[in-house]
Amino acid sequence: MSIASSLVTLARQCIALALAGAALPAWACSCPLDEPGQFLHLAPAKGKRPPSVTLPANARGILFLPGQYPDTLASDKDGYSIVAPPVPLSATRFQLRERGTGRKLTPVLVRLHVEKQMGLQDKGSFLANTGMQQCAKQKQPLTPLCSTLASLEWDWSKQEQDGPSDKVKRFALQNGLREVSDEVNAAYGLYRVEAGEGFKPGKVYDIVYRDGGRRLTAELRMARTPLNTDGQIPFTVGVDGAARREKLRMARGGTCDMLVTLASQPLRLALPPAYEAYPALLMYFMQEKLEQRDRQ
Repeated sequence: MSIASSLVTLARQCIALALAGAALPAWACSCPLDEPGQFLHLAPAKGKRPPSVTLPANARGILFLPGQYPDTLASDKDGYSIVAPPVPLSATRFQLRERGTGRKLTPVLVRLHVEKQMGLQDKGSFLANTGMQQCAKQKQPLTPLCSTLASLEWDWSKQEQDGPSDKVKRFALQNGLREVSDEVNAAYGLYRVEAGEGFKPGKVYDIVYRDGGRRLTAELRMARTPLNTDGQIPFTVGVDGAARREKLRMARGGTCDMLVTLASQPLRLALPPAYEAYPALLMYFMQEKLEQRDRQ
């Protein structure tokens, strides 16, 4: 187990629980551009030092989120999409150097499939043919093919829509498009940046990421002792104070959200003793589980 692959700060986290009788929501839809690539868990830079992270001696590497996704030409609410060829993150964008010795290391990228740990189902992606890929560059008026693709796109701004929602999948199968779901899942998401030669306990490493004219730097500090994850007391979550009602923003399709009145309950996460030295490396996820009657 790698602490870097399993551990973001969670000391006191207020988790909202939607209850019956919530007030009518105030809708808001903010769909920002994708965030650029970033290293995770970095402490702010101090003086001339770059942002840094300290990992236990047995950690495999530092986490990196590319912030890139495949170009989507059409998608529906069932998760099917027609995409341009997937482009995985390249290790050539990274440089690793051991401080003090100046030794260069070989960057190795490992795609971490945390989606499976979260219980998320893979979405279906189909590879656009050459003609369809040109539609991403088309300007009005659209060609007949591009107009057809545009008509398949699900209108996320509407609450309810009539008719089948799997028209993207049916169109893809009718046109013989190859399914590339596995390739997309392998290319996009969370990565761990490792060193082919391995990181040594007690050493400090400078990491540089370049993407065109953009340059990111990070300082990786390896502790001298490993993190023992065997035989640990499990994580526990307990109530921390009284429940209350407040207005919170909740996700509503894609990157849009809504302001709704909810009942919230502050919780406290208790860490096993071995993890207490690394609270800033904890990564947590929230899962939505609704009964059918709640969906209705």
